[in-house]
Amino acid sequence: RKGAKVLLHSDGNISLLLDDILEMGIQGLHPIERKASMDIVDMKRRFGDSIALIGNVDASSTLPWGTREEIASQTIECIHAAAPGGGYILASDHSIHPGIPGQNAKFMFETARRCGTYPLKT
Repeated sequence: RKGAKVLLHSDGNISLLLDDILEMGIQGLHPIERKASMDIVDMKRRFGDSIALIGNVDASSTLPWGTREEIASQTIECIHAAAPGGGYILASDHSIHPGIPGQNAKFMFETARRCGTYPLKT
């Protein structure tokens, strides 16, 4: 009751449970896990007005081994899909784990900065 925001971290695809989870009062979901078939477009359509969506850049293959072009493409795809109207936080779809080269994580965030700040013009 003190105004704290509640963020749920759950690995895997929990999209079928989210209607029930929202009733518990969460304000954010991390991560939107690409490899678990969580579709960022569908998540934005269904829940984008209710909770903040966090993640969806692939931490299992794109960030560890992807080219700069692949990282940029996926980063921009996530931003265009989930950022319009607010409520999206760019992040990997899991964590920035030790298998992700630092320069790749940095490039993901540099790409995001080039996309602009809220309100986005996508």
